[in-house]
Amino acid sequence: MRRDIFNRLYDRVNEGLPVLGTPVELARRLREETGSPSTAADAAVSLATVLGGATGFVFGLPGFLLTPVTLPANVVGAAAVQLHMAATIAALAGHDPADPATRDACVACLEKKVGRAGRNEPEEEVAVRTGIKVLERLVRLAGEGAARGAGWATRRVLLRGLGRRIPGIGGIIGAGSDGMMTHYVGRCARARFMES
Repeated sequence: MRRDIFNRLYDRVNEGLPVLGTPVELARRLREETGSPSTAADAAVSLATVLGGATGFVFGLPGFLLTPVTLPANVVGAAAVQLHMAATIAALAGHDPADPATRDACVACLEKKVGRAGRNEPEEEVAVRTGIKVLERLVRLAGEGAARGAGWATRRVLLRGLGRRIPGIGGIIGAGSDGMMTHYVGRCARARFMES
């Protein structure tokens, strides 16, 4: 079922995204700007990582109150950026993004990312630790005595995956997590298309 959803999303992404255009158009622009397919692939990953992080920040910012609306939108938005990036890297490597084999390879990178999402990736750990530090500093402003108990509670909340539900902090964690996961999908796409 997940593959079917990603396949349909890929087909829409292949028609183009606002500002980015189609993967073929973006690949052409990046190749003209950088001069080499490898450097253009790095630029595509960097661009998508920033966009993925921005998506995570915007949709994580409201926190718990709007989670029923923002979570599905965040998942679709991040997946669209990641699929577009993977298709752009495929186009840079000379593959046709409209080819079903290319689509399957791009979707496989996303499925691999989704399959690993429950594990503690080093990048996700950095995002969680950043959120913990920000919350601890905010609590310290309220008083040193409260900071000890709140620091413990903060760690528990964030380590249980609830950090995204806190308004403001959810944006920071979402930006770090989605940005890093986008970068991970980019590494997978580079390995599949540029290094094979």
